[in-house]
Amino acid sequence: MPLLPAIGFETPIVLAALAALPLLWWLMRATPPAPRRLAFPFIRLVMDEAATEETPARTPWWLMALRLALAAALILAAAGPVLNPQRLAPLDRPLLLVIDDGWASAPGWQAMLRTARNAIARADAGRQPIGLLTTAARTGPARLDMESPEEAARRLEALAPQPWETDRSATLEALADLDPGAPRRILWLTDGLAGTDGTAFGRALAELGDLAIAEPGAEALPFALGRVRIEPGHVVVPVQRPGGEAVRAEAAVIGRNGEVLGAGAAAFEAGATEAEARIALPVEVQDDILLVRLTSRASAGATALIDDASRFKRVGLAETGKGSQPLLSPDHYLAAALADLAHVEAAPLEALLARPPGLILLDDSVGLLPETRAALTAFLEGGGMVVRFAGPTLAKGDDTLVPAPLRRGGRTLGGALDWTEPQGLQAFDAASPFAGLPIPEDVVVRRQVLAQSEGEPGVENWARLADGTPLVTARNIGKGLLVLFHVSATPGWSDLPLSGLFQGMLGRLVALAAGSGSGSGPDGAGETLAGRLAAGGAALAPRFALDGL
Repeated sequence: MPLLPAIGFETPIVLAALAALPLLWWLMRATPPAPRRLAFPFIRLVMDEAATEETPARTPWWLMALRLALAAALILAAAGPVLNPQRLAPLDRPLLLVIDDGWASAPGWQAMLRTARNAIARADAGRQPIGLLTTAARTGPARLDMESPEEAARRLEALAPQPWETDRSATLEALADLDPGAPRRILWLTDGLAGTDGTAFGRALAELGDLAIAEPGAEALPFALGRVRIEPGHVVVPVQRPGGEAVRAEAAVIGRNGEVLGAGAAAFEAGATEAEARIALPVEVQDDILLVRLTSRASAGATALIDDASRFKRVGLAETGKGSQPLLSPDHYLAAALADLAHVEAAPLEALLARPPGLILLDDSVGLLPETRAALTAFLEGGGMVVRFAGPTLAKGDDTLVPAPLRRGGRTLGGALDWTEPQGLQAFDAASPFAGLPIPEDVVVRRQVLAQSEGEPGVENWARLADGTPLVTARNIGKGLLVLFHVSATPGWSDLPLSGLFQGMLGRLVALAAGSGSGSGPDGAGETLAGRLAAGGAALAPRFALDGL
């Protein structure tokens, strides 16, 4: 409703309040200013004798005019003045409104809604029906119904970006029955991503009527996260975009309780489509990461949930004190195998138990005092994992912190007075966490420790030698898991520490271990490591779901 040739109002009904200005003028004129109250000591009669200023009986005209002008200005501002308003020309034919409502639409969603509302208003002015289609993937087939502008407006306000990508090819199936020769106007509100089907989708729409495409501005083009990497001391956040001017993508690392653990930015150069943010974060708090999100141009595609498999986990290595001879030290072989898999903290066992990681590697040469043994048992019962390696001490058969009682003396294969030959390895069972790892033919075992009896209740054999004797056994203790390699962590008993298989086996154990020794997930519910194995590939119930925004 233009008021002047170059000025209009978004809410012209508010201008009706201008009719109340005469009433406001009458009230100000009829109500004089309140009189001043003064004390009346007799001395004031003398002091104020020369005073001539008096309180007026009525409000001065200039003050009344100023107040009326101020009231009129407030009314005009509330009406929403618009400079050079554009009249919405009514449509002369039916409208097909197609909206990309996948995750990439979230940054520019409000602008898309404004454009859609204007299009519906034009159809309403021309009394034309509207067909409203969205392109986000759906479980059922897309359906096109021509409806009134009022119904289309109600459906539009109920829409929201979905946390997945679009499926424009499926949307085309709903248009298969349309007559290409029938007159219609088509408005496609795109998210700015062509995808694999954008070009074909646009051509198909153009064949059905007069097509107009509304693209988002550069400030509304989406950002997307790549695979977030957690490294010792840093969180690496790769960010992608379609292109554009130089801009910064702000990122934040969110903890399990919703707190911000760290923040940084990925700087895009002009025209660049990829950038990377490196957020400094101490190793001590990396176990608390729940998700990483972009705070600028937020969407489901700009949010990455961090699960246990994504974490660069803390692994405790109980020091043996043999660092002066690295080629004879189990610390050397264990740390080398885990260098690319986890953050290895080498420290005395007591220090590791004071701030426990999810996994502790314990060589045979580390002595266990009674109080340390009790603390280690409590760590296991709370949900931690302990991986032990055999040696002369365990071969005595006196240690009880093992999956199954051991025989004294162990077993030597291929000795000068022994007719047996060193043994290779069997293929891993499907139920073993090592299933699928290739077994090198040159890996042989020359000595091992053996359990007193086979088939001990609760003991699982995860790896065997070619003759069926155990190489790796495990047992659940409380919420945790105790694992025993029946060979040493050095090449003295076998060739396993020199092979890539050793790294692969330790990598599977790291992935199996919890992020911390508490055995609790983000919701605080304890979960046994044996339960993780039993779950296998079973579907898990989601803790929470993302929306499109």
